Amino acid sequence: GERAAAGHAQVRHFWARALRVATTAKDKLAHQSQIALSIAQRAEVSKRTALLKADDTVKLVHEKCRRWDDEQAIMLEEARLFEQQREEEIRRQQEELFQAQ
Repeated sequence: GERAAAGHAQVRHFWARALRVATTAKDKLAHQSQIALSIAQRAEVSKRTALLKADDTVKLVHEKCRRWDDEQAIMLEEARLFEQQREEEIRRQQEELFQAQ
């Protein structure tokens, strides 16, 4: 009986220690899992931030190109109007010369 009781105590002690080791391992694993999750979330935020910045850059470039196109269209229209006024002025001067004769 005594040996059985001693054996039972040893077995109980063994399982209690095994349980403590398993609990510690589980806690460490949970902690490492939390760290890995945190790193993954930060990486995702960084990736999203980089994508947003790239998207903003593309939008800015498109906007700049649109402005250049607008400026070019305005300059062409101004040149056309200037040329038209110049031709009208030449025509007017020719009419004046013709009428003066």
